[in-house]
Amino acid sequence: MACRLTVLGTGYLGAAHAVCMAELGFEVLGVDTSQAQVSALAAGRLPFHEPGLEPLLRRGLDCGLLRFSTSYREAAAFGDVHFVCVGTPQLAGADGADLSQLQECIDKLAPLLTRPCLVVGKSTVPVGTAGLLAERLSRLAPIGRSAELAWNPEFLREGHAVADTLQPDRIVAGVRSARAEAVLREVYARPLAAGTPMVVGRFLGAGLGFGGGCLPKDIRAFGARAQELGAGQALGFLREVDAVNQRCRARTVDLARELAGGSLHGAAVCVLGAAFKPGSDDIRDSPALEVAAAVRGLGARVTVYDPVALDRARQARPELEYAASMVGAAADAEVVLLLTDWREFAEADPVLLGKAVARRNIVDGRNALDPGAWRAAGWCYRALGRP
Repeated sequence: MACRLTVLGTGYLGAAHAVCMAELGFEVLGVDTSQAQVSALAAGRLPFHEPGLEPLLRRGLDCGLLRFSTSYREAAAFGDVHFVCVGTPQLAGADGADLSQLQECIDKLAPLLTRPCLVVGKSTVPVGTAGLLAERLSRLAPIGRSAELAWNPEFLREGHAVADTLQPDRIVAGVRSARAEAVLREVYARPLAAGTPMVVGRFLGAGLGFGGGCLPKDIRAFGARAQELGAGQALGFLREVDAVNQRCRARTVDLARELAGGSLHGAAVCVLGAAFKPGSDDIRDSPALEVAAAVRGLGARVTVYDPVALDRARQARPELEYAASMVGAAADAEVVLLLTDWREFAEADPVLLGKAVARRNIVDGRNALDPGAWRAAGWCYRALGRP
């Protein structure tokens, strides 16, 4: 049986999404705290102008796939997937976003969730909001983490909302599990079948930053060309992108030094990763190797392991030491640095690795590990982008 959808918040975004999801064949319940808004939509009237949407609204109502309510209790009982489309306006007198409607929505819905479901944010929010709401959702819901949060940002153009929803040029999904991705693929099965690409945005997370032979040098070349054409000031943000990326590497070195007690001089450090990304032996502008070299420059004895990039790494950085296995690299280490997110590292057993090291200190440079599991195994865990 197809999943049933709720849309929480029926302003411009929510109303358009609810109507178009019904047009795709789903049973949809739109929910809003405004009785006037709900009454207008239930009567087939749009409270705003959007070409082509009102006929679809009436068609959804007439065929029984679409209805509206003010009841969160009804929404929780009805829906398998809950789309959150409430407003996030600018704060009065400040530059920040007002997330009060979003928080209120989660606070009303979560305590009523008694069966597994997916809550999908569509509202535009500042970085970090989804993580905070995911924790809030699982804490307040009776079913705990079985109430999962995902994010599916909207790209609607006013005046083109119907086409942008029914035939989007891309679908972006931020998920934490294969189940969440599968549910969203079911919801968007028709546009996906028509060729719309789906971008799963799990890689958009905090970490050591990007490297490789293309992106870093292309950013710099783009900025240099703009300077030559007299447009350098307009693209000054590119220099900051590059600088932020480099600061991630410096911050990783700082975390290693903190875990070593304030000085890396004489410390044994295990570096997991040499390639700039998993699935490759490419070490060009590799953040992992640059951090390894920087740590050695501060007096540490550095041993590197990478599943495929060791030969290239030895040629580029012969001053570093290398091991043929993860456990071998970790032997007697005082600090472990996970710097390339190979699956082998992400699936490492913290208890087994803990038996090899001298001190259980780890910097997760790629947010690839479960902090709770590693801390439970006695590790002092630090990561970029986490407190």
